[in-house]
Amino acid sequence: MAAAFVACALACAQACTTPPRPMDGQPLGAGSARRARAPIMPPAVGAPLDDRGGDDDASGWAEGEEWPDDDPAYEPAPLHTEELVLAGSTGRPARAYLTAHKASMAESNKGIVLLTDIFGWAHPSARAAADRLAASCEAFVLVPDLFRGQAWPESKPPSGPEYEAWRTRIALSDVAGDVLGCARYLNSRHGVELLGLAGFCWGGGRALELVAREWVDAHAVVAFYPTRYDVEPVARAMHLPLLAVFGGADTVAGATPSDAAGLESGLARNPRMRQHYFVRSFPERAHAFAHQPRDEPTARDADAALKLAEAWFDKYLHESLIPQPAQDARAAHDEADDGE
Repeated sequence: MAAAFVACALACAQACTTPPRPMDGQPLGAGSARRARAPIMPPAVGAPLDDRGGDDDASGWAEGEEWPDDDPAYEPAPLHTEELVLAGSTGRPARAYLTAHKASMAESNKGIVLLTDIFGWAHPSARAAADRLAASCEAFVLVPDLFRGQAWPESKPPSGPEYEAWRTRIALSDVAGDVLGCARYLNSRHGVELLGLAGFCWGGGRALELVAREWVDAHAVVAFYPTRYDVEPVARAMHLPLLAVFGGADTVAGATPSDAAGLESGLARNPRMRQHYFVRSFPERAHAFAHQPRDEPTARDADAALKLAEAWFDKYLHESLIPQPAQDARAAHDEADDGE
């Protein structure tokens, strides 16, 4: 069943030198497999986003509207967590962290693949963010080890020749294969039908690139301060509901205030997006504020940013999203391109 999703996603993909290769997964511990539901089938590429369901009155996304400050303190729900070993897209095994809302595991058909920052899948901040999304969205959240155990060490500054050489070792096509493999695992093992894609920093930039190139597809995307992507082409090619979160004091390429403004401007000119995007900047906040807050004021903004992500997935991951056949998706995309 899940193979249909992979075939659909790859049929819509642009040609690449090294095609993405999906990966299968097996849990480290024993566990019974659930009956797989229908395969994950995202809405058609290029289809009007108004047809994807959801409340057209996107309250909470209006420019200048603030998230309430008087919400009760966040209390984590009981979670099921485990580490998996995945037969990765590069041919080398990849580990992954799975977290899920215990009370809703039997019924939930929602999944989120989380792409981390450069510090990788095992970093406490990545797992804390995944746990929160799992609890609040009542979803299965899977965090793959995209770096194959060689994440960038926190003890070294992320700059200079060594860092640039490290970055070149991670091919975007391999990231695509890992994401497709995660989706395949979530469907076959846990019956996930509705897929979200999220990313922090490095992972946010890769999420934008993967969707813009149509190498992977999903029902919704959330990118926190994405880095090193081409703003204009990404905005022009975006076709999925997108929430992008930025810090007003961020200086990292791709995540600066000018990058945020450029992305928002480009999305506003994209006829496929209509009102189904939201670019939110938090003044005075630096890079990584949402998943690595350093003080109480930053923690409050981090909480608001994560609530936005939770609400975004809640809005777009639901049953009324009806897919179209892959060939119709391709035709719809070409039509939209001709009209730009």
